[in-house]
Amino acid sequence: MPNLEEHCKHSLKRYGVEGKDIHIWLDEPARHYAGIHREFRHDEKTIILVGKTFGKIYGEDKAQAIALDHIMADHEESLKKRSEKNGSILSEIKVYEVEKPKYEKKKEELRKMLKRESELPEITAGGMRDYLDRVYAHSKPSSKKLAETSLRHWQQYILSRENPSSDIEIRDITRFVSKLSKKELPKTVVNYLGQIVSYFEHENEKELANKMKIEKLKFEKEIAIAKKNVEPMRVKDVIRLYQSAPLKDKILIRLLLLEKPIPVRSLGKIFVRQDSKGSYDFHTDIKIISINEETVKIAKPLIEKNISSSDNRLLCISPRQIEERIHNSAEKIGLSDNVTPKDLRKFGKNHRQDELIEWLHE
Repeated sequence: MPNLEEHCKHSLKRYGVEGKDIHIWLDEPARHYAGIHREFRHDEKTIILVGKTFGKIYGEDKAQAIALDHIMADHEESLKKRSEKNGSILSEIKVYEVEKPKYEKKKEELRKMLKRESELPEITAGGMRDYLDRVYAHSKPSSKKLAETSLRHWQQYILSRENPSSDIEIRDITRFVSKLSKKELPKTVVNYLGQIVSYFEHENEKELANKMKIEKLKFEKEIAIAKKNVEPMRVKDVIRLYQSAPLKDKILIRLLLLEKPIPVRSLGKIFVRQDSKGSYDFHTDIKIISINEETVKIAKPLIEKNISSSDNRLLCISPRQIEERIHNSAEKIGLSDNVTPKDLRKFGKNHRQDELIEWLHE
């Protein structure tokens, strides 16, 4: 993988700073885990964390961009070297092929953000500069930077009006928010509007502040709705969870992902009957069901064991045990969120059956 010097040279060329502290922090687990350190601090969540941790030094967007370049370079170089040495590493390549478009999309978003920020007019004098200098005199640099960037956006809009020196009206708020929302993500819009509300309140512009609060609330509602629909697990999380799981949990994961018509509470009530030809039939309390052939093949040792002990269930498991087994398997591989059977079922519903089968291929 690229060494520290190579990472720093790349960042200096692209962003004008080496970002050495970011690169050292990202690769710190290498001291303990050597070549597999990329399993730590080398994912999407890390990019956000770097923005928060090093944003006060470089600006949040630039810090994230430096981290993103580092992570992508490490992944690609690692796969290339290991592939040359050991041949194709199908599972790892498959995971990265799924993740790479997300990284590329994030990279493009950050590039646009940095470009837009560089084009914003500087606040050099007047009420806004006095406000920033007084209110944020003893604040964290990152807090002042957020406030300043927000006001630079507002100033850009003011200067773009036909008559920049005319009085600000309520309709200016609506127009400004409309333009801002076309350039920025809803969460960023909320952050910027919150800062401008504080400025208006400081300047005793209550009517403008109230209108801006109303616009901010609209985006907060939009974010809340989006959170309800967000998929809690990523493809690489599901693949890792499945590959590291013991046999019983592998079967459970396959049932949750592939057999969507079967309710989660009924997964421990799937009964097996072996016909005279040795084939298996499956049914619940109320109907005959079909199960993916690969799942049956993988489950055969467990089925034979259960039948020999006079238990003709596919999985001898209760709803509570289903919750516990999924939670424990996820915890073992370091998935920080509380993964539930419902999360896996939702993931299964959000992807095509052929995709799921490919990701679960043994």
